[in-house]
Amino acid sequence: MRNAEKLVGYKSMCKEEKSEMDIIYEQYLERDDIKVEIDGRVYYRIIHKDKLSINGGLVLVMVPWELFAGGNIKQMIVDENENTVEFGSVAHYSFRRPIPQWYLKAVTLDVKNIKDMDEIGDYLALL
Repeated sequence: MRNAEKLVGYKSMCKEEKSEMDIIYEQYLERDDIKVEIDGRVYYRIIHKDKLSINGGLVLVMVPWELFAGGNIKQMIVDENENTVEFGSVAHYSFRRPIPQWYLKAVTLDVKNIKDMDEIGDYLALL
């Protein structure tokens, strides 16, 4: 047995086990409403929302790259409730397995000036 396998909590990375994010992304792709049009504006469904308990609460959203249409993530964004959304930094991940599709097809960003996930809708669009 290799030394790493002796460690408590060690999981073999040779197995192709699905992560929680793999499952969330697969469920997202199965939806019929990942892109909707409201009043002539195209909205993209947020893939996943999360809240970290740092700095009084940091809200992260994972959205499809398609939302930005090849542009800058600093563009003006609005949710389906007409709330303006401003993004901060991009969250980066590291993997001990092949890079998953969701990481290549989506971006995770922190949302500025929001401390709770309920302050942002389920869909986002460019203004």
